[in-house]
Amino acid sequence: MTRFLFGWIPKNLAPIIAVLTAATVILTAITVFFGETLYFRMMMIWNIFLSGVPLAFVGIFCVLERRGKHAIAKTCCALGWLLFFPNAPYMLTDFIHLGNYRFWNGTAFTANPVVWFALFHSVAGILVGCLFGMLSFWIMHGKLEQKHGKTTGWIFVLFVSLLSGFAIWVGRCLRFNSWDLFRPVTLVRKVAEQYTSDVPATIFLFAGMTFFVYVPLYSLLAKRKGEIA
Repeated sequence: MTRFLFGWIPKNLAPIIAVLTAATVILTAITVFFGETLYFRMMMIWNIFLSGVPLAFVGIFCVLERRGKHAIAKTCCALGWLLFFPNAPYMLTDFIHLGNYRFWNGTAFTANPVVWFALFHSVAGILVGCLFGMLSFWIMHGKLEQKHGKTTGWIFVLFVSLLSGFAIWVGRCLRFNSWDLFRPVTLVRKVAEQYTSDVPATIFLFAGMTFFVYVPLYSLLAKRKGEIA
């Protein structure tokens, strides 16, 4: 049963995901003893959870595909994946929270363990979140490429990257969440109010960030493409 549900995850990445996720949870628990900015550290766990949601949708999609038919259910899973995927590259912007810490005291770098712990915790959490999301991206890309060819597959990658760039801007700069799509009037009004001439460049920057984070993982897993469920 376990193999049926999770066999679509590359075996060489499954233990890494498990170890990094466990490490992030442990690091968050340890944060309690440092007593600083616990809120932001717990938000890291929440963001990791959101980054794992698209992988869950992909898993359900693969299970449904193995059973055949279920076209409507698979479409819902694909849309659910697209809705939550931007949460993964969004985590790269969580580095801004390190601005709450002072690494340089004017003459030398600090030896305060709390400060360096914050850096280590952020890197670990962001790595986990991005790995979750980009792995799901790789699987969806591979499935589309198998059915419609490489050109269509990479057009899909560019489209998702651009859409993610917009979503990251909406999430980080306008402070909206994935489920706020169910408040379209409020969302559209806020976008219209906050849109400036700088926004397109910011969106393309976030889109490029998503694309260039995905490409190395794609290259790393290219030889395993034939093993996609």
